[in-house]
Amino acid sequence: MNSSAWDKFRKQQATEREQLQRLLSGIHGLLAKCRTTAPTKIELSALAVLLHSFYIGVENIFKRVAVPGIVNFCSA
Repeated sequence: MNSSAWDKFRKQQATEREQLQRLLSGIHGLLAKCRTTAPTKIELSALAVLLHSFYIGVENIFKRVAVPGIVNFCSA
């Protein structure tokens, strides 16, 4: 793998991690409220959307790692 492909991969991963971090930092209030009281239907829907977004973000990271030629785990 050349250095420009590696740099692109690292930037994509950094962006994805930043987005995940932003997503997680924005839900603390809702999670805290739902720990003490049952969520409303709207809050439950919001939590479901947030969980889905988090899953998609993690999935995107794994997809990029799994692309042949991007990361070679077998080379010494």
